[in-house]
Amino acid sequence: GSSLRALLLGGGYGRGEGGGRRDADGTWRPLNDYDLVAVVDGVRRWQLGRLRERLGRLAELLAEELNLEIELSPLRVDDLPRLPFTMMWCELFAEPRVIAGDPCALDRRRRLAPAELPQLEAVRYLGNRAALLLWS
Repeated sequence: GSSLRALLLGGGYGRGEGGGRRDADGTWRPLNDYDLVAVVDGVRRWQLGRLRERLGRLAELLAEELNLEIELSPLRVDDLPRLPFTMMWCELFAEPRVIAGDPCALDRRRRLAPAELPQLEAVRYLGNRAALLLWS
C-alpha cells in the first residue's frame, strides 16, 4: 500500500515569509494560503490523479474547518531524483520545512542550486509575481 512519508510546508510560509493580521476580535488571519506537499511512497504514477482528488477534498475540508486556504499536493518519493528544475522545487527543497513525518524521506531529492536556475524560469517567476501584484 501507499504511505505518507513526510508533509512539507511550502510557499510563503515555508520560506518564512507568510504573514497575517488580527481581526477586531483578536483572531489571527493568514494573508497567504498554506501550500502543503505530501511526500508519498508506494504510489504508482497512474494512481496520482486519484490521490490528487482525495488530497484536494481533504484540503477543502480542512480549509472549511480551519477557515484557511489550503493547497495539498502529492509528490512521489520515486520522483524526487528527477524533479524539473523550477523555482517551486528549488524553493521547497532549499530548506525544506518538514511539519510531519521523516525528514530522511527527502534524501533522494535532486539538489537544485538557485544560482543555476534557467533564465526562462526566472522570467516565469517574475511574471507570476507581477500577476499577483495586479490582482491584489
